[in-house]
Amino acid sequence: VYEIARNQDLQNLLREEIYLSLIEHKEINHAMLKELKILDSLIYETLRFYPPAFIFSRQAVEEGTIEGYLVPANVDVAINLFGLHRNPNYWKIPNEFIYDRFYKSSIPTKGNPYLMPFGLGSRSCLGSQFALLEIKVVLINLLTSFYLYPKGSVSINPGFTLTPNKKIKVRLERIVTTNETS
Repeated sequence: VYEIARNQDLQNLLREEIYLSLIEHKEINHAMLKELKILDSLIYETLRFYPPAFIFSRQAVEEGTIEGYLVPANVDVAINLFGLHRNPNYWKIPNEFIYDRFYKSSIPTKGNPYLMPFGLGSRSCLGSQFALLEIKVVLINLLTSFYLYPKGSVSINPGFTLTPNKKIKVRLERIVTTNETS
């Protein structure tokens, strides 16, 4: 929401995509949610830039190497998603939030070892698909009801999850439709 509030052009683009899809589908449904490519790109860029769990660990089941380092079997390996998601070896302009990064490219969002906000493989988050659908529905309802404007700026602090250094404040202005004014 913070990144959407900061970018009015993005808000307009998202609203246009949502309204066009609502005209076709008449209501929010699964088929509609699958078509919103700009919204998808924004969500994946948000998950890349602000991973919900920015570090996690796994145990190596067998000996192997990672980036040239020997990893013995049965050793815990910490995976720094924050660093991985901003690594210039894997991402162009990694420290910049680019909402259409996934829309304008062929970067895979599934099975990508450099993008794993929900983990990867058999130990990935069981609720990831539900979370993605839920955030889409929330954003659709928010963007079709309100204009968003930022109130101040924030930076992030690592804790158990990434948290803002202060409360994120966004001003909401109700979108008045012609039906509401008559």
